[in-house]
Amino acid sequence: MQKTGVSLGANIVAMPTTPSHAVTRLGELLLARMERNSRSSLAEVWRAESGFSEPDTELVGRLSHHREELVLWMRAVLDDEPHGERWEQNPEAFLRGLLAPWLQERNQFLHLDELEASRELEALYRRAMEVAARVLSSRADESEAANGLREVWEAHRRRLVAFAASQTSAKPRATLYAPGTRRPCS
Repeated sequence: MQKTGVSLGANIVAMPTTPSHAVTRLGELLLARMERNSRSSLAEVWRAESGFSEPDTELVGRLSHHREELVLWMRAVLDDEPHGERWEQNPEAFLRGLLAPWLQERNQFLHLDELEASRELEALYRRAMEVAARVLSSRADESEAANGLREVWEAHRRRLVAFAASQTSAKPRATLYAPGTRRPCS
């Protein structure tokens, strides 16, 4: 049986001891989206007009429908000292762990195994969660909250683009050639 948040009075609610279905499902939706996009190029994903910047209707609906529960979880994991790499415990590390290998496969000059780059990427996810929690905890109706979440998603996409650009701009530019030829690898 899943435990739920327990009121401690005066607007203080203890987090559930086990992740709720809403938290688990949110992680599944984000993972499914990343898997769907995994065959895409960086250029496809980074372009604002590509459609990748628009969050899925089901994802926005999940966030809107379970606002209170998800805000409690987000605030708890953001306030807690990060531990583990599971979605429910440390969503920033979990998401970084999914995105970093994909980025490195698409750009040989990204070195996200460096501690500083990993921390910076986690901080981008943390910021997106903080802003999403603010949107979800606001008095906005569902439509306004959905629009706010789309803005959070787009701002996060822009920050990820800037992050990737900053990680490659300091790296030397080189062309990889196919073995035994003077033709660049594609």
